[in-house]
Amino acid sequence: MKKVLFLLILFSNAVIGQSFTLISKSPTAVSNSVALNSDITLTFSASTESTTIIADNIIITGKNTGIIAGSFSGGGTTTVVFNPTTDFKAGEVITVTLTTSVQNASNAALSNPQTYIFTTKSNLTSFEPSFTTSDIYSSADNIRSVFSADLDGGRIFRMFNADNTFILIKVAVVVSFHGQ
Repeated sequence: MKKVLFLLILFSNAVIGQSFTLISKSPTAVSNSVALNSDITLTFSASTESTTIIADNIIITGKNTGIIAGSFSGGGTTTVVFNPTTDFKAGEVITVTLTTSVQNASNAALSNPQTYIFTTKSNLTSFEPSFTTSDIYSSADNIRSVFSADLDGGRIFRMFNADNTFILIKVAVVVSFHGQ
């Protein structure tokens, strides 16, 4: 009887000594092009305490939209799913923050607070920049040396020759994006 009791005490201490952690997440950290209608799935090392699976303890925010409303399911299990009320916005950076107020069924807190981000799919179908060119012109003939200067911090560069007359050069670049 003493041997069985000793093994039981040893085994229970090993289980109690384990920390409560987040094992995996989907979408994964720093994912790009996540579908706009995705749910967030969090897998923990032990069953969660369902009363701690709430928006105050698992905070989902969008860089442009702020706090994202939705519902949690899976409280009391090892897998918790967040289903946003509306789809994520295109191209938005989503931040998922888990506080140490998330607990397992034995009321042990998450061992460390965690934050990770992912980015949703952009609504751009392609990225093909187009440039508009501008001719460079000069009214000075027989110039031997030229010096350039950006005097106003803008897009107009002034070119001076050795006679201290200047040549005006305008550079215009227009970039356009093609989307849906």
